[in-house]
Amino acid sequence: RLAWNPKKLKAFFKKEGIHKANVSVRGAAITPDEVYKLLDLKTGGDTFIFIAKMKTGTQLYLCEKITF
Repeated sequence: RLAWNPKKLKAFFKKEGIHKANVSVRGAAITPDEVYKLLDLKTGGDTFIFIAKMKTGTQLYLCEKITF
């Protein structure tokens, strides 16, 4: 779980080599298209980003698809 801070998140994704992701937003005042643009990401891949508005603020959950 990460706090919603586009500037820090963009740097984190770049450092981790994450260039593609699937984005889902619930209750936050932002659209998935805006997230792709703010974080400089492309759609697709095995990385999933869930953004949700919580009592403590907007949170980002970063998940990765696991295949067996």
